[in-house]
Amino acid sequence: MDRWYCARTLPKMEAFARVNLHRMGFATFFPRELRPMTYKGRHYEIPIPVFPIYLFVRFDRALERWRMINSTRGIKRLLPLHCELPIPIPDMAMEALQSRAVDEIMSLEATNEALAEIAPGEHAVVREGHWEGHSGVVLSNTKGRVEILMRLFNRQVAVPVPMAYVERDACA
Repeated sequence: MDRWYCARTLPKMEAFARVNLHRMGFATFFPRELRPMTYKGRHYEIPIPVFPIYLFVRFDRALERWRMINSTRGIKRLLPLHCELPIPIPDMAMEALQSRAVDEIMSLEATNEALAEIAPGEHAVVREGHWEGHSGVVLSNTKGRVEILMRLFNRQVAVPVPMAYVERDACA
């Protein structure tokens, strides 16, 4: 049965490794997102890897010669590094990633639109990350980050948190 696995690549070699894997007949998934960039007064959108130094490879561990992936140019090793056999990524996780991508370019607009509802002045709580469980008042909500004024160490501190980690505080 074909499953998705994660391969660690050499730094900045994801595209090179992907080409080599395609030549060997493996299906790959390399998600990127478009980031705005300005160069000499012109605005561009360049694709940036969502998971730098990682690439997803699809194969059947029982049938294919998957061990050749570890010796592919540009690939460091299939993950996890401490096991002899690679561990497959759950199908639901890969389906969620692939459903947000068009031609391997991630569409983060739907997530950002849902989270843009949290306006400055509202109460929010952090659900993931270093500040999990902390809550405070939203100061700003721009560029994929929410700045929350939290009470830490007996004083007010403005903490930037990724939008995906924050949700509106129902208790406030």
